[in-house]
Amino acid sequence: MRELILRDDDCFELTQSTRRFLELTKRIPVMLAVIPGSIKFNLVELIKKYPNVTVVQHGWKHINSADKDKPKFEKFDRLDIQTGKSMLESLFKNQFYPCFVPPWNKFDGDYKLLYDMGFKKVSDSTNVIDLMKVKDKVMEEIKVPENNTIMTHHTHRNWDDKCWLSLELLIEEENIKWKSIRS
Repeated sequence: MRELILRDDDCFELTQSTRRFLELTKRIPVMLAVIPGSIKFNLVELIKKYPNVTVVQHGWKHINSADKDKPKFEKFDRLDIQTGKSMLESLFKNQFYPCFVPPWNKFDGDYKLLYDMGFKKVSDSTNVIDLMKVKDKVMEEIKVPENNTIMTHHTHRNWDDKCWLSLELLIEEENIKWKSIRS
């Protein structure tokens, strides 16, 4: 049996897609990477209705700071990160877990800074599988990274019907034990 964590990125507003995602995943633990500097409060109310959701911090505003034709990344300072963490702790209480998910899965800052701010984990590109990139493969073909994280992007413009189907099949897979980031 494989143990996996499901992480969904880029969440900040209430959409039909978000409703669909939360309803589809309501029987398994989900790590929802929320953008604190852009969050809409109607999303907060919806997330609170799903006790299976653990909210983690996804940067600050998820704004690209890179020069044109360079890999994307978000530049933020300690205050941005601390403000975002405080907001999410206040809004989500026990549903919040101090895990930092850098936008575009890249963090060029000081990991010690995150630890000093109370973060327990960082989830970046070195330890996730993007469902959009492997949606045509069966689970046996996918090399799962050490922390067993599958990443989804239900809010991404390229998230299509095939991605939804892949997610549905993944959730129904009998040889997977879904675990929480808190484990």
